[in-house]
Amino acid sequence: MASRSFRSLLKADRRRDEPLARSFAIALGLHVALLIFFILSWSWSVEKPGPVMVELWMEGETQQIPRSPDAQESPEPEPEVEPEPEPQPEPEVEPEIEPEPEPEPEPEPEPEPEPEPEPEPEPEQYLDPEPQPEPETPSTPAITPEQQAAIDAEIALEEKRKEEALEKERLAQLEQQRLEKERQDQLEAERLEQERLAKLEEERLEKERLEQERIEQERQAQLEKERLAKLEEERLEKERQEKERQAKLEAERLEKEKQEQERLAKLEQERLEKEKQEKERQAKLEAERLEKEKQEKERLAKLQRERLEKEKQEKERKAKLEQERLEKERQAKLEEEKKRKQLAEQKAREEAAKKAAADKALRDAFRSDVMGATGVAGGKAAQNREGGGADAVYAGMVRACIRPNVSFPTPLRQGKANPAALYRVQLKSDGSVMSLNLRRSSGNPGFDRAVEIGVRRCSPFPKPPTGKYPSYIDVNYHMYD
Repeated sequence: MASRSFRSLLKADRRRDEPLARSFAIALGLHVALLIFFILSWSWSVEKPGPVMVELWMEGETQQIPRSPDAQESPEPEPEVEPEPEPQPEPEVEPEIEPEPEPEPEPEPEPEPEPEPEPEPEPEQYLDPEPQPEPETPSTPAITPEQQAAIDAEIALEEKRKEEALEKERLAQLEQQRLEKERQDQLEAERLEQERLAKLEEERLEKERLEQERIEQERQAQLEKERLAKLEEERLEKERQEKERQAKLEAERLEKEKQEQERLAKLEQERLEKEKQEKERQAKLEAERLEKEKQEKERLAKLQRERLEKEKQEKERKAKLEQERLEKERQAKLEEEKKRKQLAEQKAREEAAKKAAADKALRDAFRSDVMGATGVAGGKAAQNREGGGADAVYAGMVRACIRPNVSFPTPLRQGKANPAALYRVQLKSDGSVMSLNLRRSSGNPGFDRAVEIGVRRCSPFPKPPTGKYPSYIDVNYHMYD
């Protein structure tokens, strides 16, 4: 009982603590989700700014031709972007160029937006009304070979600078791609690291949560154990007090029972004394009553004996008469049985003789009927000869086919009556029965049905000697031969 109460209390406390544990788990899960969300959002927001490309274009060279060799001073304001310590000291960058970006050098035609400088209508700025007449002057033939060589050298230098600028741009683009790839790889590594750290943090938090839950459960179990121990102690104390109270009540009850038993014993003694006196009085009355009953029984027994003696004598007389009557009846039955057996034997002999004669007559009549049944209705010999001319051989064949199939318990013949059933049998070309029509009943439905079954079981009928079946046959079947 104590263990059951302990288990019930433990279950109740567990049910009470389950909502608290669930809410603690939900809160912990939400905090972990928020932490992961902040880490991922921070990793996505931290992006390094990409490199900035600046394209520098020279103004048209043809407009500088008319200038004197002083025009060589024009490149001075543009010391080229060479001051930048080009990444040439790192030629090793070229082997790092992955084969994937190299198929894309053609995007480098981006510098070929040279058509973009064409919109430089700036040369037209030099088309002031003042310089326009200059081309008309014969200044062109004034160019000396030294000037032409200087111009060619400047043009070649400019082309070389352009090529170098394009190469620098290509290398800068490749470097930028490499740096971008490194940055992406670094970001991916940082993201994976952050995910790993987040996972580790989540696992750590989960372990801490599980450890806290375990500690909390142990604490709760200890508290529950202490509480149950206290409850058990209180229960034992209450049981002890209850036992003492019950013992006191039991003592009082026993005392009362003892007093009550003494009182009842006294009353019982008085009652027994009164019963004794009453019994003595009743015994005296009973003795007188028994004496009277004894005398009455003796008188009745005497009368009963006399009556039984008379009945016995009457039964013996009746039994003797009944025995004489039964003996007479037995003798009469024996005589009657003897006569009946004699009559039955005589009748059986007569019936056997009659049946033999009837079978012979039936065979003769059936043979004549079947012989005169083919061809047309009526069964006349003259008509048979006209319709198909059946002979005794075919009649015997038909009789041999039908007779074994007729199953009927032939009753004893009464007088000269010989019932017959006449059926007209319509035949198909193959001799099978097409239809069967009762033309005349024998008056006995069972016999008619037996003949019908015998005729149907004969299908197909035997083939006539002529080889051709008649269209119908009238079968007249007698009950007795």
